[in-house]
Amino acid sequence: MSEYFESQTVPSAPQDCNEIVDALAELAPRMFRVMGRFLDRYPSLTPNLPPAQIRILQELAEHGKPANMGELASALAITAGSLTPGIKKLVSLGFVTRERSSEDDRVVLLTLSKKGLSRAVEEKTSLMTAFGEIVQALSASERGDFLNAHRRILEILEIAAGKNGGY
Repeated sequence: MSEYFESQTVPSAPQDCNEIVDALAELAPRMFRVMGRFLDRYPSLTPNLPPAQIRILQELAEHGKPANMGELASALAITAGSLTPGIKKLVSLGFVTRERSSEDDRVVLLTLSKKGLSRAVEEKTSLMTAFGEIVQALSASERGDFLNAHRRILEILEIAAGKNGGY
């Protein structure tokens, strides 16, 4: 695998913001397509779950405590209505439990079951293995630059979004 990465040439870095925006507009869709094909080599541990439902499991695992539909939808940047079918599927598979809040019975709290937490951890481990293969193809300097750039972009996005983090 590393021979493939080593054989790829890297175009010169644009300096002008418009050039960067143009390059990102071209590169982002290509990266998502290629990443999808690359990740196909690491089949999901739950092939009957689409990526959106795996993301729900992972978000609940990261949160670490019960969340209501609104909180979870907000953290996933989707509507509660879009979240509902995924939650129903995860509940039917025994990955998520739904309980009414003891403080307000209008509120439904979502919690990962042990099975759901185990699956979320396994899926994250599989994804980390795949990304590890990519990162290993970078030099130590490129790894640092990559990580620092992503941290800075996240910081800018969080400020622009008006909040810092999920729920």
